[in-house]
Amino acid sequence: MKRSIKITIGSIIGIAIIAGIALVANGDLLQGRLSRNSKMLPSYNEQYCYDSDGGQNYEEKGTTYGKRYSLNRELSNPNIRTKFEDYCEGPELVEYYCDGNKVKNETVDCGYGSYCENGKCIESTFCPPTFPSLSEDEYTEKIVFAVNEEYALYNPNWEYGAQEVIDYVNEVLAKTTEKNYEIEKFMTYETEEYESLPFNEDYYTLTDGYESGTTLFFYVPIENNSIASDPPQNVLDSGKVNVAYYSIIDGIKYNSIWIVGGAAGYSLLEGQEVAIQKNISYDQRMMTTLHELGHTLGLAYGEWYSYEFDDETNVLPYLGMYDYRYDIYPNDPMCAGNSEDWEFSSFNSAIINKNTKYTYNFIQIATYHAQKPIVKVVGENGKSIPNATVKVFGAKKNCFYCNEFDMSEPLQILETDSNGEVEIDNISAAWHLSEAEDTGWSAKIIKASDGNKHGGTVFTLVDSQESCITDGHDVHYIYITLE
Repeated sequence: MKRSIKITIGSIIGIAIIAGIALVANGDLLQGRLSRNSKMLPSYNEQYCYDSDGGQNYEEKGTTYGKRYSLNRELSNPNIRTKFEDYCEGPELVEYYCDGNKVKNETVDCGYGSYCENGKCIESTFCPPTFPSLSEDEYTEKIVFAVNEEYALYNPNWEYGAQEVIDYVNEVLAKTTEKNYEIEKFMTYETEEYESLPFNEDYYTLTDGYESGTTLFFYVPIENNSIASDPPQNVLDSGKVNVAYYSIIDGIKYNSIWIVGGAAGYSLLEGQEVAIQKNISYDQRMMTTLHELGHTLGLAYGEWYSYEFDDETNVLPYLGMYDYRYDIYPNDPMCAGNSEDWEFSSFNSAIINKNTKYTYNFIQIATYHAQKPIVKVVGENGKSIPNATVKVFGAKKNCFYCNEFDMSEPLQILETDSNGEVEIDNISAAWHLSEAEDTGWSAKIIKASDGNKHGGTVFTLVDSQESCITDGHDVHYIYITLE
């Protein structure tokens, strides 16, 4: 288990309060809280220091006993010991150990795929998902690019435009990922074939070693020898246009993206001509293609652009507007904003690199989020605050067509324990098209208070996914500082 030591605290000397550890009259110390079962401890060895887990052992919770010192002078009774138990400070381990005759501690990052629980590092049982290792050449995927025949006749040079589209996509991907596409086949299809295309294997190709293939279907209606202004109203019986889709043919999953109408037609005209024929930049026109390809690679199940809401809890502090699209990830195409400098966020880029062979679809990726969310409340000095009130409010339900939500009533009212922590109900990864009785929350607003001090934050499914996929943690900590 790979770990890194972040902080080393020097020798514990003197009769002092160090790192929140309280001293009781008879000499027994116990992890930040007073022990009611104090007793005289026997002498363990001549060094006056003993560690029950054998030293810097991160996989076991140990208790370290050390002789107390006062200004480097031994106290009168050599049998009085100080007692330190290994404990968790959020996801990190505070490990006590002997260094000669002195007690020291260190704060340890348990490492990827592990986290701290009950004073020891344990391996995550659910996080992270397992992805295959890849060589450099395995990031290149061969794809098919297909348009309707009417458009091919209208724009005989559409293949040049298609290549320009893929070149642009590759330029954006190259900023933060290893992924790239190579067009293996240019194809056309008859309009009457449209609904059967997802299940026609002639329109797909499969790169060696890949679990799925990808085809870009562009449909551009032509009327009176020009691009029709109105796109078709129904694509794949979904009632939607511009979508990512996948189908199973002979046991193999094939991804497809469907770009419809002007977004498709003008994209396939060569760059200068595009600029003349539309009042929107080429970068903006490419957003739809980047966005839908991102979905096929496992990104943004539940749509990142829907993380947009105002704090209407009427509980201090007011957090204002929360907006992925324009404030948090304005350049990530999964937010469908107005950027002209597209770049996938670090989290989405990591998924693209890991999932480039389509090990998981975006529904499966969404399920990989931390299983245990814990709110940790601290003061401005960083110390934990026990008995703080924590209120959890619903901010966004995990559905596409959702109504406005009443944030005035909390979903939960809780109280932090002696470590300033409390577990809350988990976030939901089950996405619905329309709201149903069992539709869960993909975003929550959390407020904490203690007397006249207040704090708050937002907790989303994406936050929980990052803990799981990026850090490999089954537990997600939500920190709130009271001010």
